[in-house]
Amino acid sequence: MNLSANWSILLVPVLIGAALASVVLWYVWRSLFGDRPRSGPRCLKCDHPFIESQSLTCVECGWTARRPSDLTRPRRHWIQATLGIAALLAGAILVRLRTTGQHPIELVPDPIMVRLLPLGTGLGGDAIHDEIARRLAGGEFSPGSLDTLVRSLLAGDRNSPPVGDAWQVRYGPLLDRWRRTSASPANPLTAELLRLPADATLEVPTAWPSASPIPARLSLQDWWPPGTETVVDLRWASRPDAPPLHSVGYRNDASIVRRHQLTLPPAEAWPDPPVLSLSFRDPRVVRLGGTEIDRGPTAAGTASMATSTLTPPIGLPEARIQAWPGDASSTKTIEAVFRPGMQRWRDAVVRPYAMRFDPSPLAEPRYDDVLFGMVVEVLETPSTSDPIVHRRTDIWAVGGTSATIGRRIAWDISEEDTDALAGAFDPETGSTWSLRITGREDIARRALGLLADRPADSTALRWWSGSITLPLRTTTRDGDPFRRMWFRQDGVQPPRPGPGP
Repeated sequence: MNLSANWSILLVPVLIGAALASVVLWYVWRSLFGDRPRSGPRCLKCDHPFIESQSLTCVECGWTARRPSDLTRPRRHWIQATLGIAALLAGAILVRLRTTGQHPIELVPDPIMVRLLPLGTGLGGDAIHDEIARRLAGGEFSPGSLDTLVRSLLAGDRNSPPVGDAWQVRYGPLLDRWRRTSASPANPLTAELLRLPADATLEVPTAWPSASPIPARLSLQDWWPPGTETVVDLRWASRPDAPPLHSVGYRNDASIVRRHQLTLPPAEAWPDPPVLSLSFRDPRVVRLGGTEIDRGPTAAGTASMATSTLTPPIGLPEARIQAWPGDASSTKTIEAVFRPGMQRWRDAVVRPYAMRFDPSPLAEPRYDDVLFGMVVEVLETPSTSDPIVHRRTDIWAVGGTSATIGRRIAWDISEEDTDALAGAFDPETGSTWSLRITGREDIARRALGLLADRPADSTALRWWSGSITLPLRTTTRDGDPFRRMWFRQDGVQPPRPGPGP
């Protein structure tokens, strides 16, 4: 579109608006100043003429003037003038919207937008929700209106209390946008975020051998300030003083959001009812300008996050999966999975290393009946000694097309000797570095939990029992490493002697 066309698009509504404004202004002036007496004093209410001998009271309608000068001033038609001014404002708004391309809701003042918030649905196409999100992203709210908005988001409403499903749809996304862009240690509302309970989901298989440990998947959704770290403890609600069944560190600003893999006791050892309590240990904000924010005196110590009533899996006989040592084709497939090797972030200090792997080569029909349970180890072989394990990870995967990409592979938190791994990137050490992948049945059995439905004929399943050693490929990159969501609460653990945890 050329320049003259652009000018015409902007100029035409302005000229039309100016002409209409002139007509409306003339109408307003006539309503307030145009109705003057033309033949002497008259009643301002009914326009009946007054005679000289008459008092200040109209003989027609009974209206009484306060002073003689009231009988000669213009009659004010306030209703017509108000309508004219309203039409003038509406026209000005329409011209502005036409020339700027704005939506009418963008002209609504901040305080009114906050009051309209409970009327929104939070679903797609919700103009109220979208406009508040736009103003939050652009930093357009005044400080006072922003505080009022955040308090409204924290409180929810009668039909959407925090942090239920309705609240998560209507208020959660807006609160999440505020906390990620505007939360600061100086704002007391930041500490209020820590009082919102996390929403926890624990998935267990619908069917599993009643005497075997049960694989489970834990996911958390929280609205705490970015940078919050905590330790999650899982224990039976009926046994609050017993040691946790499982403990794991959690940070909420991880680069990749993923579920945590764990095992629960066999179903035959579960209490009745099987209510699992998830609690967190005194989280602190660790990254907001280096300032730690306390949750407050009423939330000190261990506070309950959530309870979940589990449904015991349907009891099944122990699967009799058959060992399969693999073949030349499976060797190439597993080599392709781990070909990316180990990555280092050059300037990172904490956890600068990560194993990279690609599970897509396993999605072949020839692996439909194969479970992969692998101990993946990074080995250093000095010229004068036996191989040394510097990193170990347990990884389990479902082969073939029986699982979606998101549920095809899972892994435990890695053990590593962080200082020693630097040698893998130093060609002058004189050592040989390799990657050893070893199949293990107990890890392969955990892969059964990734299947949507347990195969009826478990004897038809195989587990890969082979072992592969390949040269370790290393890559170095700049920037910060990704932040891991789940970690060991007592710090990075060195590889234990033996085949792994």
